[in-house]
Formats: sequence, C-alpha cells, structure tokens
Amino acid sequence: MDRFAKVALGAALVISAASVVFVLSQLRAANDIPAPASLGDSNAVTNGVGEVRPGPLFRETFATVFAPDPASKAVPKPKPANGVAEKFRLVTVSLSTDQNLSMAFIENKSAKTQKCYHPGDDLEEGYTVSEITDKGAVINTPDGPFLLTFGTAFLIGGANSTANNADGAGDTSTLLHKFGGRRSGTNEWHFSRSAVMDYYEELKSRPERLVTVFDTMAPVYGENDRIEGYKVDIKGEAEFFKAIGFNQGDIVREVNGIPMHNRHAAERLIRRYADDDLDFIVIKMERDGKQIQQVYHSFK
Repeated sequence: MDRFAKVALGAALVISAASVVFVLSQLRAANDIPAPASLGDSNAVTNGVGEVRPGPLFRETFATVFAPDPASKAVPKPKPANGVAEKFRLVTVSLSTDQNLSMAFIENKSAKTQKCYHPGDDLEEGYTVSEITDKGAVINTPDGPFLLTFGTAFLIGGANSTANNADGAGDTSTLLHKFGGRRSGTNEWHFSRSAVMDYYEELKSRPERLVTVFDTMAPVYGENDRIEGYKVDIKGEAEFFKAIGFNQGDIVREVNGIPMHNRHAAERLIRRYADDDLDFIVIKMERDGKQIQQVYHSFK
C-alpha cells in the first residue's frame, strides 16, 4: 500500500470514529430530555398522574384530563328508601310511542341476572314494572310506587321527591334525572344530550329565565380589572346548578382548557355543544380555596 493510500485510510478511520461518538452522545442526550408534558411551563398544575397545561383540552392526553383527584373523597351513595336500589339496578331504557313496547333493562342484584322488562312484567314477587319513562322505570312495591333511576330509587310522592322537598331545589338524584343525568364518580357526570338541549330550548323561549343563568355567574376581577373567573351566586334555575354539582361560592376558572376571562368564551362553548361538536366538558374551579376539576360526558 503506497503512502497516499495509507493516509486516506487513516483519515477515513478518524472520521468514522468521530461520527460514532457524535451519534452516541446524541442518543444519550435524548434519553436525558425531560418529559414533554412539562415544556418549561411554570403555570402547569399537577393532578396526580401528569401535568395539565392551560392549553386547549384537545391537546391533552385522556390519561391527564381524566386523572382522578388524589385528594378527592368518595361521595356516599344516597341511601335508597326501602332498599329498591339495593335489589335492582337500572341499566338503560328504550322508549316507544307505544308504552307497552317500551323496555327497561334491569339487573336483579341478588339473582345476578340482567333482563329486559316491559310494563306489567314482574321483577320478582311483589315488584312489578308499571311504567317506563325517560327518567327510569316505575316499580310497584308493597311500600308504594318507586322510580328506579340510574344509581338509586325514590318513592313517588314521598318525602324525597322534588314536589315535597322543603328547600325547593329537590333531591340531587331526582334532579339529575330531571335533566337526563347520572353521577358516575366523585367529580364526574353523564348527561343526555337531548335532555340538556330540551332544557336549553326551554330557557331560550323564556328569556327572563335565561338571564338568571348568566347573572348567576358573577365576574371575579383581578389586577388591572381583568376578569379571572366567574363566581357562582345563584339568581335562578337553582335546580339545574344543583344537578350539575355547582355550589354557592364556587369560582369557575377554566372550561376545556379555556380561561374564563369573558362570557364570549362560555357562549362559544355553548354553541359548540349545541352544534354537537363537544362530547365532554371539563371545568376547573376553585371551591373553599381548593382547586377541583369536574367532568361532564354527553351521550345520545
């Protein structure tokens, strides 16, 4: 091998070694890069699983958005009157213009069965399905008629029915079903889109009632007179606010990742929901000085 060939071979070996060192250093550096969730955002808040950035909801992972609040305590289920809800669980209902063709899918907890029932069918001795509505199944029992809803049951016309509730706001479980909803977790709800839209149309036809909804959300001002959220100060439609888990004095800070700096942001979200462009809503609020998150799913 002549002198020129030896020099060329040596140069090639040096360049190759340098390339290998460079690639290895880049791989090592890549492994040391912090998780993308932080992005150096000092305003991010933790929720027990990862970090939730104040950006749009749709850029966040489901694991982050729906992570449970580690400080949350389980909410005890309402105690069923006479144990109807201990015996049976309503799975879903299917309505027909002919009431006799309407169906309720009910689980018998003791028998460990799930069956389809029509009006007039017996669940077991002494318990008969008498009517099926969008709120649940009316069951005749030895203690009177009960409405079996999602997660509980109450005596129709009894002490825990809306009509007889002294505070005028109604039992929470009763109100939930009035608006087509059910609570599935400590801070999580499911609502029927059709029921919510029916309520919305009802409010639009009664402007004086719609005004009280907006007046309930009083702006909270910070520095430079900038709105930093909306405080719940109920002026009307108390049943609705109770059904969705709002308390007097709560401060709504953010909805679906959008800071609540003005009412236009809320109005845009309402329009998107009305246009069937939203399936869930995540509200971050302050309650008694603590940050909480409430999630609302929509089903058809």
